[in-house]
Amino acid sequence: MHRALTSLLAMGLTLGTTASVVLASNTNSSLAGRKEVSINGVAISNPYGRVSSNTMHMPIWYVGQALQSIPDVKQSWNGNTHIWNITIPPNLLSSLSTIPIGTGNTTIIVNGTPIKKVDTFAATDPASNKPTVYMPIWYIIQILSSIGVVNTWDGNDWNIVYVPGGSSLGGGFGNTLGNTLGNTVGNTLGNSVGNTIGSNSTLNSTLDSLSSTLNSTVGSVESLVGNTLS
Repeated sequence: MHRALTSLLAMGLTLGTTASVVLASNTNSSLAGRKEVSINGVAISNPYGRVSSNTMHMPIWYVGQALQSIPDVKQSWNGNTHIWNITIPPNLLSSLSTIPIGTGNTTIIVNGTPIKKVDTFAATDPASNKPTVYMPIWYIIQILSSIGVVNTWDGNDWNIVYVPGGSSLGGGFGNTLGNTLGNTVGNTLGNSVGNTIGSNSTLNSTLDSLSSTLNSTVGSVESLVGNTLS
């Protein structure tokens, strides 16, 4: 009787341990090869991605390192509680209110407020040959876009764009895009008009008037784009 009870207890412990491993890992995910994480077009890492439920997942450690490359953004991951804490400038927090929190085993908290719940899973990282946590990249892109960080994903490359020295994330992008657009429009149109008219004295006064109008228009475009994206 004692031997039978001992055998049953041992079986129970074994089943319990196996269940925990199954819940912590995702045996249905498939390795998707190396992906590229870039900042302003410069690669900073090439982690292995995994596909689960037709969604690309990336190792959270590499994602966190990328976020910390953005000015004014801090992040930390707690593997025990499955909470990912992100800190951003307070004035950008309101833009996240439109993201539905959803469900999942992991909570993304921004400035102390739960913003999103997602499902993560553990799997072996081929680069280190150690278990690591994988997170769906789509939700990270959504969160960054909501706070004004331009980032793109084409299925293989995740590129984050930021402006060093910007006063804020949204403002920095808006001002830079406005200035770039204004300068490009002004230079291109100005050169085209100048080359076409040449030195024709009859049209010099028209060119002067057009230049003045163009400068005013470019300034308005810069202000509009900068304010819209800030």
